[in-house]
Amino acid sequence: MRRSATGYVLVAVAVILTLLVLVLGTAPPNQNDDPSSRVAGRAGTLGLYRWLGQLGFDVHRISGQFNTSGSDVLFIVDPRTPIADTDAARVMQSVAGGADLVLAVSPETQGNADALLIRLRISLTTARTAGDSTPAQPIDAGNRVHHVPMAPGNAIDPAAHLTPLLDQSGALTAVAEQVSGAGRAYVLASPLPLSNDGLRKADSSTLVLSILERARGGAIGFDEYHHGEVNAVADGAAAIFESPLGLALLLGVATALAFLVLSGRRLGHPLAGHDVALVPTTASYIDAMAGLYARSRERGAVASRYAEELRQRMALGVPAPAGPEGDAAFVATLRGARPELAGDVATVLRRARSLAASSPDAAALLSLARDVDDLERRWQQPATVATAQ
Repeated sequence: MRRSATGYVLVAVAVILTLLVLVLGTAPPNQNDDPSSRVAGRAGTLGLYRWLGQLGFDVHRISGQFNTSGSDVLFIVDPRTPIADTDAARVMQSVAGGADLVLAVSPETQGNADALLIRLRISLTTARTAGDSTPAQPIDAGNRVHHVPMAPGNAIDPAAHLTPLLDQSGALTAVAEQVSGAGRAYVLASPLPLSNDGLRKADSSTLVLSILERARGGAIGFDEYHHGEVNAVADGAAAIFESPLGLALLLGVATALAFLVLSGRRLGHPLAGHDVALVPTTASYIDAMAGLYARSRERGAVASRYAEELRQRMALGVPAPAGPEGDAAFVATLRGARPELAGDVATVLRRARSLAASSPDAAALLSLARDVDDLERRWQQPATVATAQ
């Protein structure tokens, strides 16, 4: 005898009505004032994050725990939670070790960055209006930066240890500072040039590339920890189920499960009986081990990985196809930026590709690794930025 469909219909109608009430009664979030690199709103930095990734840079987000050890360039844009003394000390340790810092603050969030600004000996006290900033001195060798938009805020107080970068009617809006003779800190008096809304305006994007040209390359980290991502799970399942829509989904699932339990229904057909799983034979075990040993001798992929890591470390912001097909274009671009390295890089890439197509021994791979490491050390010695004494 078939069960009545009335119960199913009532449950379905109740779940649908609950979802509609919760979804329609929830106002959409306003993301235009959120500076996160996950947000496509006006103040977000998702455009900058994706753009740098498309240019070939190794970009990642810092969330869950504030760990800067894996970032060669650190972007802290408009922090929404206070930067603790321990976090500021961690940033300064990274910069003193050769990493670069890009810090952009607004009047509303300037206080959150006080611990870091104090260590950098930078203060912003004089109010200024919105407007275009112009270079206080040539920022890049090609003289491509002419106008950078800035939102209203505070001007950076001049100091002997700071190198002025951008000026707005006599008020400093961007400065550079070399920390412990190693890495550099770039401070912007407005996050607008890095935002989705400002990156496309005037020479904002060129300013970003000019800063990265002076950096040592490597991984670029976007600080999401000080945008509230203290718990790494908050941007995954928790962010869904803590919302009204997530609660509605949970309510719907709970209602359906309660109906199934109370009605005594079974999910799916009963499993058919079957024999106990067969125990692997000695022959199958020997075959599996033989395959494992055979794969362990295939070391060509290691050489290919060295080649790709070398190109990533020397990322020039110009996209090139991955693999051997893009080596020629990469070397051509490198020849324009660092001609003294182009020949050696081309030789190492050719040797790496040749080893990748063969079965190199450990000695050949070790020699390749030493050459790659030597090139990376030479690459980390770019033209120095002029700093005031």
